[in-house]
Amino acid sequence: MKVRPVALRRFAIVFLAAVYLPAAVAATTAASLALGSSAAASPIGALDYIKGTVSLVRQGEAVPSPSPGDPLYDGDLLTTDASSSVSIAMDPSSGFGGTIVINPGTTFYLKRAIVEDQPKTRLDLMTGSLSAKVSKIAGTPTLGVLTGQSIFGVRGTEFEVALSLNASLLAICEEGQVAVSTDGSESPLPAGQAIQQTSGASFTPVSFDPTSIRDLRGRWLDDEGAAFRNAPIKALSVFEGIYTEHAGAILRETRALALDPVFRKWVEEKQNGVMPDPLDPTVLREKKEIAPELISLAKHFAVFERVWWRLRDMVEVVRSGEFSRMEIRKGLSVQDFVRTFDRESHDLERAIFAYRQALALYGERSPDSEDLIMMLATGGMD
Repeated sequence: MKVRPVALRRFAIVFLAAVYLPAAVAATTAASLALGSSAAASPIGALDYIKGTVSLVRQGEAVPSPSPGDPLYDGDLLTTDASSSVSIAMDPSSGFGGTIVINPGTTFYLKRAIVEDQPKTRLDLMTGSLSAKVSKIAGTPTLGVLTGQSIFGVRGTEFEVALSLNASLLAICEEGQVAVSTDGSESPLPAGQAIQQTSGASFTPVSFDPTSIRDLRGRWLDDEGAAFRNAPIKALSVFEGIYTEHAGAILRETRALALDPVFRKWVEEKQNGVMPDPLDPTVLREKKEIAPELISLAKHFAVFERVWWRLRDMVEVVRSGEFSRMEIRKGLSVQDFVRTFDRESHDLERAIFAYRQALALYGERSPDSEDLIMMLATGGMD
């Protein structure tokens, strides 16, 4: 029996993912073998309305003064502060029409790929909440909201997803139906229903007055915020453990990445508007040289980045007051951890942006949709 080269490449990708990446990333990567072009050159949508201030980061660099009408692209990172909100008009190339509303205190990535000639758009929610009212345009595209352990997939509906400081999650479906995927299993969330999940637990139904469904998210976030402020140590200790495990390695490895001649050359080429031929032997050699660094960083960022964004909000709550002198764990007070977080925060934010920039530059040089790093760059959309 002959084995096709494509099959061999797929086997190699699954093997590399299993060896180098944690289980969650490996599973996501293996599920993405049909991934096509990322279509990064065309917009996913555009800023439609801005209330207050929004931060927009593209390929590791801040976009100055985002304003209504500005296009949004694959990999863009948007952040709203506690008094700001943004609406995004979906571009037809996303496969959907309609609007996504980014609520105050939210951070998320926009991601898109073309899988088997169909657009796949994903909203990678780090903190906060968002709502969407979208309708499918053509084919079999999917829109998904990724929250870490779960993916909420829709083909045209009205829904909301929210994350709390307690690492809890709320999902509300007002119209249509949402498919909730967790740990390889999928279950429906019908219209007029809501579910919630506390850290480490299963989803449970949320009881509410159907006439007040539009107010449910705000009430839930208020209740969750109050619960965290009353007893923050439990949630903080979980996040601090992950932070401490990965922060040092991330800082070391991104410093090495910043000095890597390949990365520096790619950044300079981007600044000068140079786009090398992806099949050029020099480009292929450069990709081979930088790939191990990106895979190593992926092991850390797969669990760290979401934790880091949420810790930023947690730290502001516990920075002073009665909890500041309590111990997160033996020998480490809340006050001690806040000092460490403040000291490293700027460098870690730069590390996140450098990693994302490196993935984007690698993706621009990768016409092969079955490239492992390309899958990491697109978020492993299946």
